[in-house]
Amino acid sequence: MTTFVDIRTALVQLIPDNTEFSILFNYENKATKPQNGTPYARAFMLPGQPTQTCLGVAGTDRHNGLFQISLFYPEDKGDVAILTKADEIAAIYKSGVVTTFNGVNVTIESIGVSVASDFDGWFQLNLTINWYSFITRS
Repeated sequence: MTTFVDIRTALVQLIPDNTEFSILFNYENKATKPQNGTPYARAFMLPGQPTQTCLGVAGTDRHNGLFQISLFYPEDKGDVAILTKADEIAAIYKSGVVTTFNGVNVTIESIGVSVASDFDGWFQLNLTINWYSFITRS
């Protein structure tokens, strides 16, 4: 079992499997570049420290953290398009959804948006997805 890879993959797999997003995604440590004036998104894994939920060598750990999707739209175009895209993504990553990869279940606990900001010619809105997973130690 590859705990960290499996958790990340379980979260990320919802993006390409859903053609409704219709937006270029840039992932961590990949050399993809956004096209000027074309909306794009970045996905980041922000893991927390696991906690022990069951003692012993074969016990269970609760892994949790944030999965952040940052949306970037051209500045000075208003916020309706970016909020619409945020709603589309939130409909997939809604509370209670369980996504699985390689036998590892990851449960979405909640999703919300941050305060939007202008950044280097882009209007940025971050979606924060809280998740957790119970992993048996082997």
